[in-house]
Amino acid sequence: MWSRVQKAGDQTATLTGLCCMLDHDLTSDSSQLAMKDTSCLETLVNLLSTDHEECMLGSLKVLSRISALPQIQISISDMGGVQLLVKLLRCQEVGIRALAADTLAHVADVRQASKDIRRFGGIPVLMDLLDEHLMAEDDVGPAISVAGALRAVGRSAHSRLAMRRGGLIRLLGRAIKTSNTEVLLPLLGIIDQCASECAADEKCRRAVLAAGGLDDLAALLAAEASRADPGLLAAVAAAVWGCVPGCEEAARLGSLRVVQSLVELVQQLAAAELVLQTDGDEQIQKH
Repeated sequence: MWSRVQKAGDQTATLTGLCCMLDHDLTSDSSQLAMKDTSCLETLVNLLSTDHEECMLGSLKVLSRISALPQIQISISDMGGVQLLVKLLRCQEVGIRALAADTLAHVADVRQASKDIRRFGGIPVLMDLLDEHLMAEDDVGPAISVAGALRAVGRSAHSRLAMRRGGLIRLLGRAIKTSNTEVLLPLLGIIDQCASECAADEKCRRAVLAAGGLDDLAALLAAEASRADPGLLAAVAAAVWGCVPGCEEAARLGSLRVVQSLVELVQQLAAAELVLQTDGDEQIQKH
């Protein structure tokens, strides 16, 4: 299987090997060892620059899976894979762009890789892609992939500054209006990351409020769908907190019923905890 991927000049053999790889558990120790011993990972990275689109797509499918592993992330970064992945973000094929973004979202955990994404111009491309796919109703996959990549890169203060200079606030103002929680969660994570910076930057914070961000966040907090997702609720609450460092904004929370929503949420969580505790006590008594 691994040797087929490496067979130079034979596209059929390469595709066959890639398909076989996708049928295996690529995160197992044996698979990682085999890739290391046969230099398969280097071949996968090299395939990112091939003119054969099917081989490139197959390589990306494999890399997007195995790049969740820390050692693989470091290797991809060391092999120059970040520059190739950023280049693929500009590809016309939507599937290739989404897989490249997925892989970058993992690789960005490596500090040097995160720097390289910024250095090779990946941030403005990711922001443009999010703007393009944000409101797509038929296929939200690309928006989810790109949002995840931005969230990962946004852990760096330098990257957040680059995002803000590139129109992050306007983009987030649009993003908050989307109803897809898989897109919202990473983007709310970016808002949370930027919260202290926005509070310190009056111009930036005013831009968030002018875009209707606080109103949209309040609506999300009160939505029934949001209450079924604890992770989303936590991210929304953190984002609201970042938008209201001043008395003026804090006063608006009352008119937007934010405080009431938070009180109801706490009561709901307390009731759920009580039910769990009661069920647990009953099970103990039975035994």
